[in-house]
Amino acid sequence: MALVVGFGGHVRHGGFVADDWTNLATYRFGPHHGGLGAVADYRQVDLPSANHAALPVLFTAEYALLGDHVRLHILLALALAVLLSLALYAFARELGAPGWFAVTLAVLAFVYPFSDANRFWIAAGWNNLALVLYFGGAVLALRRKPHAFTFVAFVAAILIYELVTVAVAILLVGLAVGVWRRSRWVWAAVGALAFVVVGYLVLVPAEDFYTPLYPGIGNRINLMAGIGMIALVLALAAMLPGARIAVPIVAAVIGVGFVVKLRDHSDDYTRSAQLQGRELSGLRALVPHPPPGTTIYLRQPTSETSPGIPTFSWRWDLSGATKVTYGDPSVPGYPIASTTKLLCEADGVHPQGNGLEAFTAAYGHAILVDVENSRVSGPDDPASCRATMWPSTAR
Repeated sequence: MALVVGFGGHVRHGGFVADDWTNLATYRFGPHHGGLGAVADYRQVDLPSANHAALPVLFTAEYALLGDHVRLHILLALALAVLLSLALYAFARELGAPGWFAVTLAVLAFVYPFSDANRFWIAAGWNNLALVLYFGGAVLALRRKPHAFTFVAFVAAILIYELVTVAVAILLVGLAVGVWRRSRWVWAAVGALAFVVVGYLVLVPAEDFYTPLYPGIGNRINLMAGIGMIALVLALAAMLPGARIAVPIVAAVIGVGFVVKLRDHSDDYTRSAQLQGRELSGLRALVPHPPPGTTIYLRQPTSETSPGIPTFSWRWDLSGATKVTYGDPSVPGYPIASTTKLLCEADGVHPQGNGLEAFTAAYGHAILVDVENSRVSGPDDPASCRATMWPSTAR
């Protein structure tokens, strides 16, 4: 039911967001034009994924198999999230947790809305696999049975997520020494709290973007810590007088709240996909056949459908989308939001702001597009540039 209510609309109407466009364009139009050589291409892109050892391999496999079939990419991310919940259940049970606790923890982790970018955002879906491997390796380690998979699982998880998250793997095994087997909920609460702390410590130091309260696609960093938060609440509820009544009530109230919030986020992602689709359709109608080497500057009045959930907001998302839309890697596009200016200089059009300063275009190769007002212009000199520039961006 949670899968249908929370994710049904996204499966039917969701789309690529942010990095997804560049990931698709990199596979198709990178120097190696797909195949195994795309692994090297992903390592060269100006995206955080290039800093992770395993993600270029996973993206290569994903886009080789699924191509531009958005629904399949979304289903893959959700399937990985389901595997995470199953692995979490197995881990909790291996520690000796009661069945009700393990099931509730697994279900609430799946619908936890403050890390849902790992389910809604295709590019973040592989983060779920990292934790699947962590919990799977921990389960085998707790059984004290020598198994090559334990070592391989931990190493693979580290390569997917963050190198320093080896601390989490160590913590999982360390907390196993009697946390549940002492049958004391206070130890469970302490273990959950420690998991929250370590879940964020692995991100230190980091850019300001990586903060627990960052909404939208930024909430992906709460994936590990969020599990600890849920376990902490359940453990505290289990210590209340009349726990047999209190725990189901707490779990039900939290679960309903999570699903409602999840549905709201799903609608935000769907609106983003719809807006992007309208903009690309309008762009294709206004500029059906741009010459090779054309740079498109798209006026972007709506850079987000809600805080943290972008439409076309950065240099890499629209650039990847235009390359895919026109099937031409020499036709990049850049969003010009209200905070970005276009300068009509002597040698061409120069964007200013939002990290676009390096992405200039000579006259005759720049096209200015305003889909909302059905306007398009291709300035040939500074005078025509200023004459046709949008009032909000001209300088």
